[in-house]
Amino acid sequence: MTIISQYLLRTLLPALGLCLLFLQTEAWSAELPVEIKESLEQNATSLNPIQAKWHSKFKVIKKGKDLTQYGLNLEEIILPGQVDYCWQEQRLYVLVNYVKWDSSISTFTNFNVSELSFDGTDFYSGSGKQAHLQDDEDSIPVLEISPLKKDLAEKANYIVFQPDYLIAAGYLLPSRYGELLSNAKSTLLESIRSGSKVIAVENDSIKDVAATKVILTDSDGSTERFWLATERHFVLLKYEKTDPENRLLKRISNSDWRRLPERITELPSMCEIEYFAWDDQPEQVSDTPVFVNNIILEELNSQELDDQKFRLDYDEGGSVISDARPPEAAKLPKRKIVYSVPARKEDLEKAINAAKQGKKFNEFSSRSNSSLQWLIGLNVFVLIVIIAWFLIRKSPR
Repeated sequence: MTIISQYLLRTLLPALGLCLLFLQTEAWSAELPVEIKESLEQNATSLNPIQAKWHSKFKVIKKGKDLTQYGLNLEEIILPGQVDYCWQEQRLYVLVNYVKWDSSISTFTNFNVSELSFDGTDFYSGSGKQAHLQDDEDSIPVLEISPLKKDLAEKANYIVFQPDYLIAAGYLLPSRYGELLSNAKSTLLESIRSGSKVIAVENDSIKDVAATKVILTDSDGSTERFWLATERHFVLLKYEKTDPENRLLKRISNSDWRRLPERITELPSMCEIEYFAWDDQPEQVSDTPVFVNNIILEELNSQELDDQKFRLDYDEGGSVISDARPPEAAKLPKRKIVYSVPARKEDLEKAINAAKQGKKFNEFSSRSNSSLQWLIGLNVFVLIVIIAWFLIRKSPR
């Protein structure tokens, strides 16, 4: 074989292979119909505003140490058991009761309560004031407040909260610190924007409900399948994700639909999420679900909320406040002022002023000083009265 022939084999054949691969990919590609695209965008937009409450019932189907081969370690995961969620005009409020696996009784039990909000400017993260007042009188409510822009570079990828119910329903709402000023999005449309290819749009049905099946493939070879209700504004009926080896990783089934008040969009009352592996790159994938999350919607509303809903205010005596908003905070070691809310409201300003100077306010000392001043004043008054009485008696009549 001549040198020229070898050169052609080494250069032209790989190039020809790439061209064939490109043509094959393009041949598989399909366009998402405009009607579906517009409906999905309208559905996402209609979630502003939304208030929803839901709770989860978790089932561990396969128990024992073999769960780790599917990427699941029950001792390490903390899950949202009950959620109160509000989203309105790039403002957020969430109250979550987290649960943790208790191996002694083989079930999930209450772990802690977390409360957070974003008012469009400042981010609030608290330990759940109402939970402390109702359930644990000895615990101390803690609240941290920070301007979004102040920590944006450092915390951009910090996960604030992932609303599993709305994700199961087919929507992506801001879940990271750097996304708080974003809007609700359709999961399907966002996958396409991120580079996934539409390879098929087919007519299908789910439990006698007319459906449009949309199949996407990603650059890593994984596949996503969306079944959209054709006659119900293309809400998500079912979702499946498979890995490059076509092994089923996750399945979502939605049912019992409720219309969002004064909106065209419907949301499911029941979401079943089946995990055949806990993460996207497990050691093994099970033929049957290893873990199931059944999400039950309790309340759903779309009314406008007052701005105060998105600002946490822990005003109970003993609450610990960590606030990065005051200008004085920049000069302090942790770039925030920290103080305990005093029992007397009239001492609150004194506590804040002390914190701005990096000092701790002693409300008991303040009370003692106030009492001492009162006693001194009383003694002076009594002394004046005695002197006056004495002078009156000594004065000539």
